[in-house]
Amino acid sequence: MEFLHECTPYEADALRAMLSIAAGKSTVETMPQYDRSALNRYLNFGCDKEATGTDSVRAHRQTRALELMKSVSQYVGKEEIIDITTALLTVSSDRQDIQTVLNNLPKLQTSGTSHNIGNVPSNASMPK
Repeated sequence: MEFLHECTPYEADALRAMLSIAAGKSTVETMPQYDRSALNRYLNFGCDKEATGTDSVRAHRQTRALELMKSVSQYVGKEEIIDITTALLTVSSDRQDIQTVLNNLPKLQTSGTSHNIGNVPSNASMPK
């Protein structure tokens, strides 16, 4: 339980997906959809409505991928980290996944609307 409490949102599921790749049970191509979704939730977390395009979303996802690489590196050897790095770079840069993020980001509120003031976006970053 202590480990899970220390994980950031979606990190435990993303770690599980990466450890499956490290163990040789899957690859990016054979990864079950639930693992791909878990990984994408982790990579997208904190991506906000100020993301202005593909490059912004890709940069956010790659930053998150580096954080996940650091987390997973304590559980695998040097050989496995190569497979994990390849998988994370592939998924974090995937055009279709990035377009999905862009399509699902909430719209910027104009100053004339106040119905959402005080609400935190569902994708907002949360401290560890």
